[in-house]
Amino acid sequence: MFKDKLEQALTFLESKGVNKYSANPLHLRPLWKLGIRVTPPLLSTFRYNLIVHTIYMCLFWMLMMSLFGFVGEQSLSGLVIQSIIIGPILGYYYATRFRKIQSEYQLPHWSELEQTES
Repeated sequence: MFKDKLEQALTFLESKGVNKYSANPLHLRPLWKLGIRVTPPLLSTFRYNLIVHTIYMCLFWMLMMSLFGFVGEQSLSGLVIQSIIIGPILGYYYATRFRKIQSEYQLPHWSELEQTES
């Protein structure tokens, strides 16, 4: 059911003329393929986007700093503190960006999508 609604949502966003990278972000595609039910950001509330992208960016920051070897230069607790600071800043940026696009295209929320499409 979620997968069908997701396909419907992505088709709806495409029909509205939304950029495909904004409608179907690269960082969410693996989550959707794994079956994790994350709604498309352009159809989500600001709070939902803020929470999801803050968590995602915290984890992403820690992963990237670990892969590029910055963990050896600092303690693990320093890396966690950095990600706790950077994550909400980037989460807020993405939530604001998606809110702006949502307003520009006058997009409904995820819960309203069936009502507008059916």
